[in-house]
Amino acid sequence: MNVADLRLLIVEDSPDDAELVASELRRGGLRPVVRRVDTRSEMERALREEEWDAVVADNTMPRFSAKGALDVLRESGLDLPFVIVSGSIGEAEAVAGMKAGAHDYVMKWNLARLAPALKREIVEAHTRAQRRRAEAVLREREQLVRTIYDNEPACVKVVSPDGLLLEVNASGLEMLGATSLDQVKGARVIDMVHPEDRRTFQELQDTVARGFSGHARFRMIRLDGGVRWMESHASPLTGAGGGFSGMLSVTHDITEQK
Repeated sequence: MNVADLRLLIVEDSPDDAELVASELRRGGLRPVVRRVDTRSEMERALREEEWDAVVADNTMPRFSAKGALDVLRESGLDLPFVIVSGSIGEAEAVAGMKAGAHDYVMKWNLARLAPALKREIVEAHTRAQRRRAEAVLREREQLVRTIYDNEPACVKVVSPDGLLLEVNASGLEMLGATSLDQVKGARVIDMVHPEDRRTFQELQDTVARGFSGHARFRMIRLDGGVRWMESHASPLTGAGGGFSGMLSVTHDITEQK
């Protein structure tokens, strides 16, 4: 990211003051490409027609204001650094501007501070954009995993370290004879296993708790009392701290094979 090449939208009614801002930014090591607007409609059009790196707005103008410019920027949905420039602004007014969404304010008698402020805010805006992109990718991946999970024909279960059922997909609910997760969530999974096969299932849980994958065949008792033969492949889940956080199992109904 080249912060020096700056596309700057200046909300300012005075061409001389706008040129003064641009000159100070060049003195501060930036190479600004500037467009000046001084009305709401002009700012709206500028935001639609071009891409910008930041907005600098005079606090008070005859036909517009920094507050009005903030409203336009917010309505556009763009996340751009917004810095208020003022010849005289009170502390209360400055605080109100920051609460309304401005990122900083600079006095006209201290414009040397504008370039560093814009550099900082542009970097932070870039970081926010990267984070939003990463979050969007994560949401897409989560949706993909959820789609696979929901449509997997096998029973997919997430079991807590102490053996309680936390999650089960639609196929799993059907195998268990349940119609909703609430009917089985929090139940001890081993209690759903036929009493004669619980030792086998416990050995599978112990293997996974030691950090190994395993598989087992056992009979499962449905909520309606029916008994089905199952073959389960299970793997350990690792928590944020690196420790064992539960078991993920993929189970197939093999009753017909048996």
